[in-house]
Amino acid sequence: MTLTKPGAKGQSMVIDLAFAVLIFLLIAGSISWIWSNKAAESEKLLYENEIKTMSKRALDLLTVSRGQPSDWEKFTIDNVVTIGLARRSMVLDETKINQFMTWSGSQEEKVKQKLLIGANKYYFRLIDPSTMETVKNSSDTAIEAGTKPGEDKLQSTVRKAVVFTYNRPSEDSPGERRPHEAIAELTLYADYRTW
Repeated sequence: MTLTKPGAKGQSMVIDLAFAVLIFLLIAGSISWIWSNKAAESEKLLYENEIKTMSKRALDLLTVSRGQPSDWEKFTIDNVVTIGLARRSMVLDETKINQFMTWSGSQEEKVKQKLLIGANKYYFRLIDPSTMETVKNSSDTAIEAGTKPGEDKLQSTVRKAVVFTYNRPSEDSPGERRPHEAIAELTLYADYRTW
């Protein structure tokens, strides 16, 4: 016959129960942490796919379409359905670009609606492929619209070759403007969330 202290069995059961609860909580916490990380990864991947699709669609709208109405640059932004910068498919019109730049500086929220990009921010520019610098219009202003994103933003940048009439210093004499290939670049990003 072994002698044990009274309550020793009960005390060891409480200790075993405490260890079991602790192990259960550690496992449950680990599973919860893994689950939330996977959910965040899935949300980020979903947003990446959505913004890529949206940026391609918006750049197509800008570079292929004349907009709706086709002479939208003559109206107020409230009377425009969509903005298109093309004189004809892939050939950009400077008057449309200048109006787009003006509205981007003063009525960005309405421009976003006309580009069908939701709450995303945008940055558009034309690039000279020979120098990779931003093309300038006839007023010697860099062709840029919207706001440049910070590096911490999840973003999608798409590019498309277009034709635009501008001065390419390496080929044209000063003041001469001829049709040249350019790269239309559009970046969409979310201002409200960083990943």
